[in-house]
Amino acid sequence: LDELQRDGRVTEVIYCDIDGKKFKKLRREFPNRRFLKIKDRKNPTAIVPQLEAAKMLGRNVLVLNCTATAFHVSYARALDGLVGHIAIEKPIAFSAEEGRLLLEMSTPVSAIEHQIYKREVFDLCRGTRAETFDWRLVESASFCMFEKGEVGDREIDHQAADTGYHGLAAMLAPLSAQFGDLEIVVQGGECSTYINGPDHPRQPTAALFWGHLVANPRDEDALSIPFTIEVAKGVPESRKELHLSLSDGSLEVVTLNESGHLAHK
Repeated sequence: LDELQRDGRVTEVIYCDIDGKKFKKLRREFPNRRFLKIKDRKNPTAIVPQLEAAKMLGRNVLVLNCTATAFHVSYARALDGLVGHIAIEKPIAFSAEEGRLLLEMSTPVSAIEHQIYKREVFDLCRGTRAETFDWRLVESASFCMFEKGEVGDREIDHQAADTGYHGLAAMLAPLSAQFGDLEIVVQGGECSTYINGPDHPRQPTAALFWGHLVANPRDEDALSIPFTIEVAKGVPESRKELHLSLSDGSLEVVTLNESGHLAHK
């Protein structure tokens, strides 16, 4: 946001949150931004008159929807037709039915996905690695995202939809740089949840699913790449990698351990 403001592409930023206590610290850190306390988060339409009073509606307004996942679709639909663009953090929705509601909106909706901005993934998308890498040599792809630390006191989502989303994005973004038309075929999956103990969350903390990534699916020479995605929270050691097995027997490894604000655009 700082870069966009310096470039003149964003003129004003306003933070909306249900917890107004955060604003005091944020005002010191970002003195040029405005802050708006959401009065009723369970009623997304209630934010519309608040934004209207703050003069933050219109075609030149971009909304970054980073609410709890349960409110992603309802907040987006409440602002449909009132702003220029809506971007939603992952997981976008809880179900395919909810996702279809977003496709019916008049305001364009995009997904926020920071894994593709990590240096090694971005290089495979648009950098020097992308210029020489040929996805037709890939025989299979596997993604793992294991995150250590306790999870029992955190609000988490089903990991197939949460960190599993990262895995699909990390594979699809660079693949789309070489092929325009892509299709995901999920063939199966499993998930697991902590039972009892301090890390007994409401959602599955680990997931495994598999299938095929299909490039140019309507062509006779369509490329089909088998994939697996393994994700887990609350494990002993962290590991975040994309492995691409090539036809010559070699292995292309893309590391996603990079952290910091530049890796979370």
